[in-house]
Amino acid sequence: MKTVLVQIGRRTLEVEVLGEGDPSTVQTLEIQADIENGLAVKQAIVAYLQRRYWFLKDDVLEEEPSQRFELELASGVSVELTVLGSEISILRINEICEALAQFRMRLRNKDYWKVRSIQVQAEDVPNPKNGQLKRGCEFPMEGRFYLYPTAFHEQDRYRKCLPCSWLQGVTIHETTHVCLEPVSPFVRAWDAAEELSWSKTTPGTLVRHPGGFESRLVNLRPQLCPTPYAALLPDDDRAESVVALLFKGDLHQKRHEILISQAFFERTNEMPRWRVKILPRQIPKLPHFSFRCLPSSDELFEAVGIPAPQVEPRIYDVETYRELIRCGQLHGQPSTSASL
Repeated sequence: MKTVLVQIGRRTLEVEVLGEGDPSTVQTLEIQADIENGLAVKQAIVAYLQRRYWFLKDDVLEEEPSQRFELELASGVSVELTVLGSEISILRINEICEALAQFRMRLRNKDYWKVRSIQVQAEDVPNPKNGQLKRGCEFPMEGRFYLYPTAFHEQDRYRKCLPCSWLQGVTIHETTHVCLEPVSPFVRAWDAAEELSWSKTTPGTLVRHPGGFESRLVNLRPQLCPTPYAALLPDDDRAESVVALLFKGDLHQKRHEILISQAFFERTNEMPRWRVKILPRQIPKLPHFSFRCLPSSDELFEAVGIPAPQVEPRIYDVETYRELIRCGQLHGQPSTSASL
C-alpha cells in the first residue's frame, strides 16, 4: 500500500492506493491503471472522483452554496439540489420536486431513474444550438444536470406552446436526457421511426442552427415536432416530447406511441407524494476510501491504409437546407417516408 497526494479542483486529497493482496479497512474503489505509473494512477483517481462527486469538478463550485435541498420523490428515492447563485424561493424548489416526482411515477421501469443531483448555476451561458441562453445542461453519465437562472425568470408557457411553466419543462427535458438517453431500446425505436422525419444530410453537407451549432442530422418536417426546439436534434425531440406527454400538450401520434410503449404509463390517477427538506449549506465531507488498481486493457490498432483526403463540407442554414430539399435542389438524401 502507498499514499499519493491528488490535486482535484481546489482540494488536495491524500489517497491510499492498495497493492495486490493489501487489505483495506475502508471502502475500496477500483480504477484501471498501472500501479507503477504514478501519473496514470492520479489521473484515474481524479476522473473517478469527479464522476462520482460533482462538487470536485474544476468549474463547478467556486464558493460555498447559497442553498441545499433534499428532494424526496418516493420512499428511499431522493435528489440533492444545490443552489450556487442567488437564493431561490421554496415555491420554485417545490415546482422542481413535483415535476421530478411526476416523471418518476409515470416511468414504466423504475430502473431507468438515474437522477442523483441537480445544480442551479450562478450565471447564464449561451446555447450554441438556438443562439439563446441555456436553461439546462445534462450529464447523463454522472446522473445529474444543471439549471440556469434564465429557467427561473421566464414567465411564458414553456417554449410558448406547452401547458406548463418553463421551470417544469426544463426540469423534465433534462431529466429525460439523464434517464432515457442511455436506454438503447427507447432511442432505437425513435431513430427507426421514419414518420418522425429525422435523417442525415446529403453527403458532404452540414446544417447550421441559429446559435452556430452544426450537424449532419436534420428534421425535414419541424411543424410536426412538439416544439421548435425539438426540431434541433433527435435527443431534444425525445426530451420535448416527454414534456408534452406529461403535461398533456399536442403530440404527433408516432411520438406518443413510442413514449407510451417504451417508457411511460399512459395515465395514472395517483398523485406523487414528495417533500422538500432543507439541508445545511456546506457540502458534506468526502468519505474515507482507498483505491485498488486493475490492469488496463491494451488497445489493439489495425493498419487501415492511407485515409482519404478530407473534403470541406458545404454548410447550409437549416431553414435554407429544408427549402432546398423541398424544391429538389439537393440530391442523395437518405430515404425517408416524409413527404417533401
